[in-house]
Amino acid sequence: GQNDVSPWPRLELENTVLPLLSYDGDSRVRVAAFHALATALRALPKNDQEAPVSEGAFRYIYGSALDQRQMVWIQTEALALLPRLDPASLATALKARLDQPGAGDDLFVRRRAVLLLGEHLRQLPALADLLPTALRDSSSYVRQGLAEALPAMPSSAALSTWEALALRDSTPQVRAAALLQIPSLLAEPAAMERVLAGLI
Repeated sequence: GQNDVSPWPRLELENTVLPLLSYDGDSRVRVAAFHALATALRALPKNDQEAPVSEGAFRYIYGSALDQRQMVWIQTEALALLPRLDPASLATALKARLDQPGAGDDLFVRRRAVLLLGEHLRQLPALADLLPTALRDSSSYVRQGLAEALPAMPSSAALSTWEALALRDSTPQVRAAALLQIPSLLAEPAAMERVLAGLI
């Protein structure tokens, strides 16, 4: 019936937005266009979000999540949209971003990457393979993000990651960020003994 049709094609937003995403003038035009696209996608009901965009729009979003030359805000927002569009592509993109860190502002993208890793680890258990890479990230800002992601993780992954960050990380700010997660981690009864053993 008519109610079964995704509202996305009726929005016809892509026809307006896609040409603006490749605009090579004022970069604020690209940011505004991508913001419009991301806002519309997030407003869709969850069951409408599996591949609700055209192949061209998906290619742009996925490409932006991987492209270190793209504007940082667009890179981070593109990464955050991938779970809604194609969860498998999120795993590929996170691996690429964490395995091949860039210089400068790339740390903001990697921080978003580790937050997404924590958020989606329950649904995508294979993301656990990226935790050792995230723990070795050269930026303490990224590792602090990993600490903030701990409460969203399954307890076994959260505890081993917590031990590495709270007890072995070389940077005091990272250790402190991990220690701040203790109340959340202790909400899981089985975790209490392991956390306390690490602190004693």
